[in-house]
Amino acid sequence: MLIRVIDGRWEVLMVKLIELQNLSEKYGTQFYVYDSNKLVAQYVKLKEIMKSHLEDFQISYAFKANYMPALCSTLRDLGAGAEVCNAVEYTIAKTVGFKYSKIIYNGPLKDRGDVEELLIFGGIVNVDSKRELDEVIIPILRKFPSKSISVGLRCNLDTMKGKMSRFGIVISDDFVEYLKDITIKYPNLKIKSLHCHVKGRQLQDWNEKIIAIVDIYWLIKSKCSISVESINFGGGFPIENWTLSDSIVASIRKTIEKLGNQYPKVIIEPGAELSANSMRLAAKIQDVKMIRERKIACVNISRYQLSPMHWERDLNYKILTQSNMVSFESFDIVGNTCLENDYIVKNHKGHLEVGDYIIVEDVGSYALTLKPAFGTLNIPVLDCSDSKNVSIVKRQECIDDIIKTYY
Repeated sequence: MLIRVIDGRWEVLMVKLIELQNLSEKYGTQFYVYDSNKLVAQYVKLKEIMKSHLEDFQISYAFKANYMPALCSTLRDLGAGAEVCNAVEYTIAKTVGFKYSKIIYNGPLKDRGDVEELLIFGGIVNVDSKRELDEVIIPILRKFPSKSISVGLRCNLDTMKGKMSRFGIVISDDFVEYLKDITIKYPNLKIKSLHCHVKGRQLQDWNEKIIAIVDIYWLIKSKCSISVESINFGGGFPIENWTLSDSIVASIRKTIEKLGNQYPKVIIEPGAELSANSMRLAAKIQDVKMIRERKIACVNISRYQLSPMHWERDLNYKILTQSNMVSFESFDIVGNTCLENDYIVKNHKGHLEVGDYIIVEDVGSYALTLKPAFGTLNIPVLDCSDSKNVSIVKRQECIDDIIKTYY
């Protein structure tokens, strides 16, 4: 089997090359290995931290990181909500069984039919602009005058240290006056949540974000007599550092409890933080050659399938070799595309042969959702969470999957 626990840590157990070779014969020479146990452990730990500081909170998984149904279903069973930002993610959330009341719809442009459906059945839509209120939400209010429609405001915060975010609404005095007018005109409109999402994972970054969104809470309450039910702090939660995570949640509690005894529910939207290390990729070395002074080993994957958002990031990887040779050779392990910069690993130290395997860790975020049909077909995902059985949760893509969409 591929996975075991050593001293509380999930490790690769591939001491016999034959195990990988057997899997390769059935599933191909490259595949993802998914481990839901890691996902569950991290979610449970995060929930414990939230619960230690907050009475009312929601962890809503950001589908954009990895919307694989098997992964999303596991989080649904644990009680997570779903944060979606397009029609694909919204449809998957419904398909795997998330209740409407547990779905939050973000994004600058949304499918109008999806928005209406979600609002009618009790979900939250975070509006991203005044235009969206005027042209999407208000027509729904008019269409269903007796139906309570709950929306959130995605707030553009000035906490980016000179880097402007392109998302959300600047909550100015003029906008607050507009908000007051439409809530009076349309009494079925409920401003249920304030949402923010800015970069920065350190405690100082979070403190600035917390203070900024609470200031907006007070502004809307004082000008419009609206007390929102929840404050949504978006993603960027540093799950890789539990001490820092605990400090951030403690800081959230310390600040929002000043809002009174009935302070708002707290929502966070971790995505990559939960899913990244639930998957690894195994790929067989297919070719080894010498080009001038460089030794090159080629695998039938591309960098797109590993860290498509961070091409310059050093990957965490292991090599499973069939050789006992002790060597100080230097190899570049490269992908299969005709892009000069498609390097998996530069300057690997050690001997490599055709038939060896590279195991790349932490590929559970964006590798599936951002992988284009370029150079390589999408590879299968094998669920190895069960110590006795390997199951396939995503099949190998075939060429027909691509060409049948063309005329």
